[in-house]
Amino acid sequence: MRTAIYLDQPFDVNFDKYYTGNNPDKSFGVFYEKLKKFLDNVEYKYNLKVIIANHPRRENFQNSIFKKFENYNNKTAELISNCKLVFAHCSLSISFATLFNKDMVFLSSEELDKSIYNKRINIFSKFFGCSAIKIPKENIDLSKYYANKQKYPQYIKNYVKNENSENVNFKDLILKRIDV
Repeated sequence: MRTAIYLDQPFDVNFDKYYTGNNPDKSFGVFYEKLKKFLDNVEYKYNLKVIIANHPRRENFQNSIFKKFENYNNKTAELISNCKLVFAHCSLSISFATLFNKDMVFLSSEELDKSIYNKRINIFSKFFGCSAIKIPKENIDLSKYYANKQKYPQYIKNYVKNENSENVNFKDLILKRIDV
């Protein structure tokens, strides 16, 4: 079955709140309900199985969205490599979507518009020449919101891998640095 991967960001419990003063309140419970409804619609309309790539620091899985969809820890690259579509906000995990050349859609909401994440989401969507979907939206043509794949090489060059760097496996690079 074809899959869509949602890149989890723990807005409701993120440590950023301690450094930025962005103290999440109960509105993020509303956000996750909207997100669940949106992803339910995506599954139905596009015949995609939605899977959540959990944020590595997420410790709280009480929200109903984590009970509705399959969740995986520490498998983001693998999940993205095998998926049809990636949903993101402003996670650096979008690097995997660019490396694997996957369709990508940015998501926002009224709740996120009132947070520090709004600016980050807008920066990513502007870079990739697309608009973020403000959830919940129903009966939407997702392809109208796809990130422009022609921007992927520039993103990779600017933020993932310098064109002059060695083409070395990450494991080998670490082993070389620690002299094993």
